[in-house]
Amino acid sequence: MKLLMRSDERLIHDKLINEWCKYYNFSKLLIADNRVANDVFMTNVYKSLVPLWIDVEVCKIDEAQKKLQKYKDDVLLLCATPVEALQLIKSGIFVDEVSLADKRYMSKKIKIPKEYKQAVNEILTRGVLVSAQVYPENKKTMIEIYADC
Repeated sequence: MKLLMRSDERLIHDKLINEWCKYYNFSKLLIADNRVANDVFMTNVYKSLVPLWIDVEVCKIDEAQKKLQKYKDDVLLLCATPVEALQLIKSGIFVDEVSLADKRYMSKKIKIPKEYKQAVNEILTRGVLVSAQVYPENKKTMIEIYADC
């Protein structure tokens, strides 16, 4: 099983389906988000946004590792922010890299919240690469330790 962890505040949207899922041929999406997992309406909204060939599950962050253990197919693991990505890593989910979707990580012009920077720094100190990338075929912007937090 191949696992890609992507942090994107929008979770599921057209670019994710039309670019990322097709590029990597993902047929399984796991959304690890406590807020969405506790909201039946939003869970159903997210599930309705994907084509039938993609299976979507929503779970709380602390349930994600157990869910992943039962999958045989490649999985795109989605979380909203680097803070949640760090929580997933701390829960025992092993990934080589966390992919950040937001353009704010590619430019020094948009302010990044301090808690996001701190989470990215801790992910990096755990030996996990962090990159920012809008489309899968684009060059990755590798993120380094933020010194200003």
